[in-house]
Parts: sequence; structure tokens; C-alpha cells
Amino acid sequence: MYNSMLQKLFRLDGLLLDHCEYSENRIDASVRSPRTGARCPRCGRTTQSVHRIAHRSLKHMVHDDMIVFLKLTVRNFLCRPCGYVFRESIPGVGRKRTTAHFRQAAVKKITDRSFAAVAREHGMSAQSLVASATALSRQAGLQWPTKPFCLGIDGHSFSGYDMATTLTDVAGHRLIGILPDYRQDTLAYCMEDIPKVSKKFITAVCIDMHEGSRAVIEKQLPHTPIVVDKFHVA
Repeated sequence: MYNSMLQKLFRLDGLLLDHCEYSENRIDASVRSPRTGARCPRCGRTTQSVHRIAHRSLKHMVHDDMIVFLKLTVRNFLCRPCGYVFRESIPGVGRKRTTAHFRQAAVKKITDRSFAAVAREHGMSAQSLVASATALSRQAGLQWPTKPFCLGIDGHSFSGYDMATTLTDVAGHRLIGILPDYRQDTLAYCMEDIPKVSKKFITAVCIDMHEGSRAVIEKQLPHTPIVVDKFHVA
């Protein structure tokens, strides 16, 4: 019962929780797959023959200002009919040292916070956060609202000079997407590709004091009011 509650609290869908260890600033959750076997990706047969067991530590989420790490047991299986050795597949877990849930949760917080602040909270570098954010944005595409909204365009510095651009639904506090840099032509290409129906829903555009952004908006959305974000006004 207790483990079941923790599984829901820590978003451990599809995993078995063996036990948790708590320290001052982190929680270690020992987890494993509930399956007894796996399907061979080469021949398609199912095998239960374990060739090797490995352990990984993955950042999974932030709970009460503590980072939850998964102490994940991963098995390599041996398919005896074809002799192929392969690692079991676990949803949301790849080669990175963070789970998909961790990266998605961090990216959602960028809507009204800086990359640096979100990165500090999650114990990761701003560069890693930007890389995760741009990768997720490419996979999902720009998520344009389907009702009237104020478009927020903001540049974020994450290593002193490198920058990325966030597009947000200001009032809805929702991330629309992330552009990989802060260049005027990148923003221009993005604005050109906005579906016509989505353009009609943009009631205003909130920007920082970057003149390049203003020039792009005036050209691509000529009749849309432009508002300068108060946090960028001295």
C-alpha cells in the first residue's frame, strides 16, 4: 500500500518500487521493470534468460525541493535461439542520465522563469536544459493555442553569450516552443510558418527590448499590438 502511494507520487508508471532512501537533499528510489522476460529485437522470440544485471542512477523529478533519483536495475537478456544479447527497454529511459519525465517537467517551468533558475532547481547545467528543451520542441513541434492568446517572445542567455528564444502563451502560462538561438532570421522563419488560423488567434505580442524581434513582428504581424515586457524596462 505504502509503495503504491509512492509509485503514484513519484510518477513511477510501469516500474516496481523496491524501497526508498531519504537524505538531506535527495531521495533515492530503487526501481526495476515488473516484466520477467523481454522480446528479442533480432528474431522476435521472448526470452527470460538474464545475461547480465546493471545499475543506473537517473534524475527523475523534483519533490519538496529534493531531487528524486531512480536507482534503476537494468537487465541484459540472452536470446538462446539466435544468440543475441540485448538490454531490456524501459519506457522513458534512454542513454541520458535523466528520465523523459525529468526533462519534460523541467522544460514546462521555463514558461515564466529563466533557464538558469530552472537548471539550478533541477541540479543540471543550463546548456543541458536548453538541449533538452530544443529536442522536445523539435519532436513535438510548436504547440500553437487554438483560442485567442498573447504571444510572448523572450531571449534567454544560458552561458554568458549563447542564447535561445522561448515562445509562450503569456496569460495561459504555457510553453509553445523553443527556438535554438536568438537570431532575427530564425524568428522570422518561425513567424512565416505559423498556420494562418493560429495567426488569427494572436491578440498581442509581448517582447523584450530586442529591436530584431520588434522588426520581425511588425513585418509578419503588422496589425498586432506589441507590448514590451515590464521586466526588461529599466
